[in-house]
Amino acid sequence: MEHSPKDVADRHIFGMYERHSLRYGFAWALTLAIGFTLVASPLWAQKFPLLRWQKFYGTPAVDVPVRLILAVDSSLYLGGYTHDANQVTNGLVVKVDLQGRELWQRQIGGAGYDEIRDLTSDNLANLFFAGVTGTNLTHPDAPNPRHRADFWVGKIRPEGEVEWSKAFGGTAQDQAFGIALTDPGAGGFTLVGSSWSTDFDCQNNPPNQLNNLWLLYLNRFGQVVKSQFFGGRKNDWGQSMVRTKDGGFVTLGFTNSEDIDNATTRHNGDIWLLKADAQGNQLWSTVIREPYEDMPQRVCENNYGNLAAVGSVFTEKEGKQFWMALVDREGKVLKRLKWGGRGLDQLTSIYPCADGGFILSGYGFYKSLDTKLQKGRSDVWLIRTDPDGNIIWQQTFGGPEDETGVDVVEVRPGVFYVLARKVNTFDKTRPDAKDDFWLLRVDELGCSELRPIFRTNMVEDRQKANTPIRFLNQSAEGDRFVWDFGDGTTSTERMPTKVYRNPGVYVVKLTAYFNQSCSASYTYPKPIIIVQ
Repeated sequence: MEHSPKDVADRHIFGMYERHSLRYGFAWALTLAIGFTLVASPLWAQKFPLLRWQKFYGTPAVDVPVRLILAVDSSLYLGGYTHDANQVTNGLVVKVDLQGRELWQRQIGGAGYDEIRDLTSDNLANLFFAGVTGTNLTHPDAPNPRHRADFWVGKIRPEGEVEWSKAFGGTAQDQAFGIALTDPGAGGFTLVGSSWSTDFDCQNNPPNQLNNLWLLYLNRFGQVVKSQFFGGRKNDWGQSMVRTKDGGFVTLGFTNSEDIDNATTRHNGDIWLLKADAQGNQLWSTVIREPYEDMPQRVCENNYGNLAAVGSVFTEKEGKQFWMALVDREGKVLKRLKWGGRGLDQLTSIYPCADGGFILSGYGFYKSLDTKLQKGRSDVWLIRTDPDGNIIWQQTFGGPEDETGVDVVEVRPGVFYVLARKVNTFDKTRPDAKDDFWLLRVDELGCSELRPIFRTNMVEDRQKANTPIRFLNQSAEGDRFVWDFGDGTTSTERMPTKVYRNPGVYVVKLTAYFNQSCSASYTYPKPIIIVQ
């Protein structure tokens, strides 16, 4: 199918990013002998994300992914939980290699409610998980009829054997949300979460308060080294934690207690960052206040020693939006950022990149599909930033139903693995399986790597008029293509067929595009000669 130059100009309107995205300035950067040209930013080398492959894992039941980590043996651990038809919830762990091949899968738990919330791995590729258990694991508080839930922690060997699984807590509700290694070499780890209990393992939890943030230090055998509680008179908990380069721990959580920072009021609670040393002593505490409801999700530390936290905040006009904060090593807030549209946006994870920037995952649910990035209702959202939180690119993945991004890691510079929850039936081998773990590999490419190329089916340099010529697009990258056949006509087909009516010499050019950021052109090295 051919179009006039005006038709092509009318059709190529780029609106891939919403109004909160960066507006890149373009400049011609390079011209090669074969006619290759590149559009690039003078401020930051233009980059774009490319989906390399996607794989799916799970059980016949409803599977909910929560966490993705990279182990030292170059494997990936995927963690979460699964619900069966009998309302039994068990922890679920899947180990895969970097090609997405499943190595093993394990369900862990009992007859009750057992949910994995976080994972970490040591320098031998042993896996440690943390979460919440309502199953009657061996623990003194379990027989009590008032018992609700405990911290849950366990160790799994690299080959998939569960070495041990333990519970810690008291009679009331205790939940672990995060885990971090105390020392990757010597072993041991720290859990963070919340506790309502004041008995058994929680005897030093201050009474006459609601739930407090609980730091629980364990050795490599899962034995208690130290137990420490932090909080005020109302609800406080830890949602995520990271071991910092100086050996301390920073927890990201939530506080509804005015006495944490002597505030006069709280508007449905605020985001709370707390740093403790390896002995459980508080080093600093920072509360980040927003006008309405805040929901913290994940914290990390980049190569420069700065901390970055993500989650969501509610805004009066736009609804719930993506939220990110940059904090220095002393707890001083450097910057707060908000992105999103009119609806529900939630960042669920952040990972430090090799260049000091960050890769963020989450999901967006818009009431009106007023952004070209939106593919359905709730979509997986991936955002790449520089060290200052400025967006380099963003991309979504999903279908017409609800998908949610839950975690992301950078395996090597520019190569990202994304964990999400799949609802749409993308997996053709299991067409009835909806609720599964969904792993995507996304590569970050520079515009200089966008190199279109093509050949023709012509045997000789000369071709008779009115004879079809097939143009074979051999470009590895690009999501849109425009052909200029040199006679005033164009095409946007990937593999067009062209018929020249008049004799002449024609120069053919192919331009490839990716998102809004990049375009590159390739001119065929030999003119096409049409004879009568």
